[in-house]
Amino acid sequence: MTNYKNKPTTTPQPKPTDLHYDLEIEQVILGALLIEREAFSLVRRIIRAEMFYKREHQEIFLTIEELQKAGDAVDILTVVDQL
Repeated sequence: MTNYKNKPTTTPQPKPTDLHYDLEIEQVILGALLIEREAFSLVRRIIRAEMFYKREHQEIFLTIEELQKAGDAVDILTVVDQL
């Protein structure tokens, strides 16, 4: 008979290597932020830079965020210039 009393009752936290990611979705999100200025205000409370798997995508997101906060134009040219 199995003794279940000593088994942990909490679910173990996933390791970073266990997390699922989709690079295409990351690219779609960043592309939308570059095309549609209002898109950032819609996602800023939901998406954070650390949610992107690729470090480069995190940096792009942070750059877009900085440009938005400064009230500057956000497009491929301004983002590349800031990077």
